[in-house]
Amino acid sequence: MVKTGEIIGFPPSCTEPRFELSAELDRQRQSEIARITEIAARLRTEFGAETAVGFLHFEILGRPPDRQGLETYAERLQSTSSVMPVIVEELLALAPSQQ
Repeated sequence: MVKTGEIIGFPPSCTEPRFELSAELDRQRQSEIARITEIAARLRTEFGAETAVGFLHFEILGRPPDRQGLETYAERLQSTSSVMPVIVEELLALAPSQQ
């Protein structure tokens, strides 16, 4: 049996769990997305779709939505609350281009 730790290019095996920065960042990102999605869902129930969309714009893009964008997202959200995660993903896709 060949020990891979003795071969150049193979790191020695480690029995301790390793901290994976990218995996942790992904977990944190998903946690934050879930948090703002939950808050937006509660805002929609309490104050309406426009308030929820405005909140998402400020949280994700750092600015208020333009009137047309607000109306478009609010209409979609008004018709069905299950579209909330889709709207969040669409706004997240816009975020890098806004910077």
